[in-house]
Amino acid sequence: MKVLIQHSEKMSYLAGNGRWVASEDEADDFFTLREAHIIAESEKIKNFRIVIYTPRQESQP
Repeated sequence: MKVLIQHSEKMSYLAGNGRWVASEDEADDFFTLREAHIIAESEKIKNFRIVIYTPRQESQP
């Protein structure tokens, strides 16, 4: 499970060095909702949402 910051309009995710990426897998994990919120506000990101992402796992036969 990852805690991500997503730009609400661009639908991209915050990654290292302030880059925005399309893939949840490339995005930074902020570990807690509180940490994600603090980072988003400190970076002055407008129109963001915090997303809890769980990678889809291949089903076992």
